[in-house]
Amino acid sequence: MTAGYSEDDAAMQAVVLAGLRSAKSMREIAVDRYGARQVAVEWHRDGWMRPMVQWLVHRARAAPDEGPDSTDPGTR
Repeated sequence: MTAGYSEDDAAMQAVVLAGLRSAKSMREIAVDRYGARQVAVEWHRDGWMRPMVQWLVHRARAAPDEGPDSTDPGTR
């Protein structure tokens, strides 16, 4: 686990990565992360959930490029 990440962060990132691998939409990833009921209430243009999921997806996509070995071309 990367320094600065908790087990909850790692679990959340795993949910997002699994969704990305399954070609799920951001809303579907939100359902996996927060539950269908909360997504039904909170998923709207001016809400907090859409930008949060966008940020989580961005962070998950960037994660393989971070860390101590990210400058070693043999690890990519």
